[in-house]
Amino acid sequence: SRGGLLRMGPVWDFNLAYGNQYEGGFWSPEGWVRDHWLDPVPFWWDRLLEDPAYTEALNCRWQALRSELLSLDRVHGLIDVYAEEMGPAVERNFERWDILGEEIWPNYYVEDTYEEELERLKWWIAKRVDWLDRNMPGACPGLGEEIIMKELNVSLFPNPSSGRFMVEIGGGNSESKTIEILDMRGRVVNFRHLPAGYGSLEEFDLSDAAPGLYLIRVQQGQDGLTRKLLIN
Repeated sequence: SRGGLLRMGPVWDFNLAYGNQYEGGFWSPEGWVRDHWLDPVPFWWDRLLEDPAYTEALNCRWQALRSELLSLDRVHGLIDVYAEEMGPAVERNFERWDILGEEIWPNYYVEDTYEEELERLKWWIAKRVDWLDRNMPGACPGLGEEIIMKELNVSLFPNPSSGRFMVEIGGGNSESKTIEILDMRGRVVNFRHLPAGYGSLEEFDLSDAAPGLYLIRVQQGQDGLTRKLLIN
C-alpha cells in the first residue's frame, strides 16, 4: 500500500548477457543471478521465494510465457528476423571493427563468424530456458490435469489479407477469451477481450498496419492457439 508494487529492475547490461561474460559464472546457462556476482542481493528476492502464493504465481506466469512469447521457435525466429533486418550493416560493422574470432574482454565464447555467433546465441538461450523449466520454483495448479473440453480451433480469412480480416473461434468452452495481434517483434498491435458466452466471429481492421507477417493469438484459460496472418 506504500509506493506501489515492488519491482525488480531495470534489466540492463545486455552487452554482458547471454553468456557473454566469463566472470562470476555468468557464462553458464545454469543458475540464478543472486547466487553469483551480485552484492548485496535485495533481501526480499529470497523472501518472496519463501512465499507459496508468490512461487505459484511465478510458475504459472513462466508456463504461460513459455507456451507462446518465450517458446523456442518464436525466440529463435525473432533472432533470424533481427539478423535479416540488420542485413549489410553487419558486414559494415565488422569491416570497421575487425574483431570476429578475437577474444574481447570479458567474452567467454569466441566464434569465428557472425553466423556461428548467432547459432551460439540460440544454443545458449535453449540451454537457459531448459534449465529454468526444470528449476522454476513453485507449481502451477491445474497443469498436467486432464481438462475435458472441445479442442480449441482458430481460423483466419482472408489470409493473406489487405488488413481487414475475420477471426473465427471454434471449440473450447463458454469461458472468456482474449485475442492478441502481435508483430514479429512481439509488440501487441491489437487486443480484444471476449466475455464469456460471446460470439465466435470477430472482425479486425489493420489497414494502417505495415505489410508483413503477424501472429494472431487466441487464449482461453490455459488453452491457447496461435495463427500466422500475412498482410500485403
